[in-house]
Amino acid sequence: MPYSRRTVGLFAAAIAALALLAPTRVGAASCGGMSHDMTLSNGGVSPGSGAVGSTFTFSVTYKDNDGCAPTQIQVRIPGVGTFPLKRASGDLSTGAEFRTARKLPAGTWTYVFEATSGTGVGLRNVTLKSVAPARVVVTQPPPPPTPAPTRLPIATPRPTPTPTPTPTPTVTPTPGPSSKAHATTPPAASPSAGSTDGTGGPGAAGPAGGASGWADHGDRARLDVGGGIGPASTAPVLRAAELPRPWIALLVASLGALGGLIVFAVLSTRLVDPVPRRPFAASRRRGTPGPPAPASQQ
Repeated sequence: MPYSRRTVGLFAAAIAALALLAPTRVGAASCGGMSHDMTLSNGGVSPGSGAVGSTFTFSVTYKDNDGCAPTQIQVRIPGVGTFPLKRASGDLSTGAEFRTARKLPAGTWTYVFEATSGTGVGLRNVTLKSVAPARVVVTQPPPPPTPAPTRLPIATPRPTPTPTPTPTPTVTPTPGPSSKAHATTPPAASPSAGSTDGTGGPGAAGPAGGASGWADHGDRARLDVGGGIGPASTAPVLRAAELPRPWIALLVASLGALGGLIVFAVLSTRLVDPVPRRPFAASRRRGTPGPPAPASQQ
């Protein structure tokens, strides 16, 4: 059956109208249209807590009804910073996972996900605040264990050696010639020795003479008894060098005084009243009588 031109034209117009009314999926045109829609879901972090230095992975699911890629998608951590996310898997129209891994300082941190998609009237900005866990807890690492103190062996103190005292040498006096007599004569025999002297001299006991008398002075006189004191011994003889100094001075003074008396006596016999003697001697030489003799001579 042949068709007229009019019928063909109507069919062509109807087909063109249907073509215009049928929906078309052109990306550039849909991302900027009013029907454009974008959502974020399943936001979270793993692990929810950890120590400083641990790696925390933030992830979120992005979905666009027209399959438009996000122009910006990120995680914002107040007090730390904002970090972009990268597509890890999935389809944009059915849901794609975006994630990032970060290290955080010590503290408790909240976080949110933000995404931007579309252009013109189809521009959409979405913020996801409903996340799990709601906070990230970052703790300081525990301090290293304090090593147990090593107990050092206690050194036994060495005893301080006591210095041995050096013995003081004893000075032994050199014995004199009469040391034997003194060593053999007991101190109690000194008075009896003086009593057997009989001369009353230096051998007599007492402070005026004898061995005990000499020992009482500053200089210790030694007696040369010549073989001991006894009935058969001779009288002790004092040495001039062993006499005490006061006795030596007294002896010298006595000798000086005795010599002076002798000189005075000699001179007095010759120098006293020489004038009366000379006429008498001259008269005798001449034969003339001299002066009358004293009455005692007549």
